[in-house]
Amino acid sequence: MKLRFEYQKKNKNRISVFSGDEYLFSISEVTFLRENFRNGMDINDPEELKKSCQKSEAYSYCLNIIGRKDYTKKELYDKLLRREIDKETANEIIAELVENELINEEYFEEIFVKSKQSYKKDGFNKIKQDLYKRGIRIDRDSYDFEAEGENLKILVGELLEKGIDSQKVVSRLARKGFRISDIIDKIRLYRDFDGEEEYYDE
Repeated sequence: MKLRFEYQKKNKNRISVFSGDEYLFSISEVTFLRENFRNGMDINDPEELKKSCQKSEAYSYCLNIIGRKDYTKKELYDKLLRREIDKETANEIIAELVENELINEEYFEEIFVKSKQSYKKDGFNKIKQDLYKRGIRIDRDSYDFEAEGENLKILVGELLEKGIDSQKVVSRLARKGFRISDIIDKIRLYRDFDGEEEYYDE
């Protein structure tokens, strides 16, 4: 089977691949140049070539986005599926990225937790939930609960100084991922908590 390549009119960075007048699939200009494709080249299996090109372009896509931002395996996998990459190929790409040390989830977790604690002042439960959505189970043993306690003390003080009542402080900070019992303890450092503690059972 001989191939013919033609630049697309609506997207000059994409090239359509034909066998005679039959459209087969499209590739990027980068893939066309990298693979040294040419008109009249002969192939045996167009589906195998299509899959190979899709994998190459998907891998390049991953390299492009992880060069700007860190991602977890699950986040990249989901992005690949949304680009209509089949599950097998997506898993192969993720495995190659891990093997080439381009994905490091331990480092991702460390930076993510520090950012959430330092800038957002989120609590453990929210950080745990956010990481779980990204495919990571947080290691409690490595989590800085001392820093969390300091953050909670600051947040409780700020809210109480604004005149917000204790029950609303509990509700607001619980949504930020802090344990209700810890919030109540910090409130008691500032003033007597007169709410019903049983109302806030975890």
